[in-house]
Amino acid sequence: MAVKVGDSWVSQEAYNYAKIRVDNAQTQGSGADSILDDLSKQYKDMNFSTNTQPFSSGGTNNIAISPSILRKMQEDPDARMEYEALIYDCVQVMKNEPLQHGEFTTVARGMIINADGTCGGWSISQCGKEKKKTYKKVDVKEQQERIKKQKEKKAEEEKAKKTDTYEKSDSTAPKATYSVTKMSAEDRARLVQQLKADEEARQQSLTNLVRNMLGKQAKAYGIAKGGDAMWKFIASGNYTVDAATKAQAQKDISEDGYWGVKQTSQRLFDFASALAGDDVEKMKEMQAAMHKGFKLATKSWGRKLPDISNATLDAANKLFDDYYASKGQITE
Repeated sequence: MAVKVGDSWVSQEAYNYAKIRVDNAQTQGSGADSILDDLSKQYKDMNFSTNTQPFSSGGTNNIAISPSILRKMQEDPDARMEYEALIYDCVQVMKNEPLQHGEFTTVARGMIINADGTCGGWSISQCGKEKKKTYKKVDVKEQQERIKKQKEKKAEEEKAKKTDTYEKSDSTAPKATYSVTKMSAEDRARLVQQLKADEEARQQSLTNLVRNMLGKQAKAYGIAKGGDAMWKFIASGNYTVDAATKAQAQKDISEDGYWGVKQTSQRLFDFASALAGDDVEKMKEMQAAMHKGFKLATKSWGRKLPDISNATLDAANKLFDDYYASKGQITE
């Protein structure tokens, strides 16, 4: 969902992140350099500068910001909010844009936030001895939406590959072929890394959402940095949320949402399968570890977990039971 901040359209995730940054701004010093230093600390894998000339830097992680924009960010909280969000989206575009385009490989690239607030992107690509330079105006919102669609398409393709296929037989126990457990060790290792990376990104998005939801209430309780205290505060229900944050949370935990019962239980099972391979005893160990994780989550929550959490555990256990049945094992 796109959100307009100032004159810029940004993603909901960028808006949430920028709000937290502005609410907790502790930039020391004065002038553009202090903002630039702060950004460099926040995005350690990006190369920030004020050199807004295209093709002027090496590497593929360059973000140049006009000094006048940096001054606005230093002096005006509203401008800080707008450009923090825009920079967040620029970073995501840089991280997710592939370096390979047909026969050409990108050897250097960068994004520029100009003095008028518009964005531009440049790249130097190479194919053999041939080099190609490109510069164009960039609509960050469109880029983010395009990348999101690419990710969704890839996720659907991966999901299709991992979908369990059942073969009918005379036996009452379902005979299933689990594509994850049938993967090679190398493919399973790659899947584990993919699941971890996706989970970390979603966890950060969730954390941003929670912090945005709590706002100054969280700061008042001294828990703006998260931890068990934050989750126990959420469990207490002693807070209010804005309409946009509530809508996003409801979407995330809906039937088809990323944190909904179906998707979350499937990820738990897929992760266990990728670690255990087609080994029943190891799968039982993974299931036991899952139960331990739920107990730890309950401890962090400070009380009984919400119904959706228990429903997720039940759904994940059903996936394990189906797997055991496919191996001719009956569980109690």
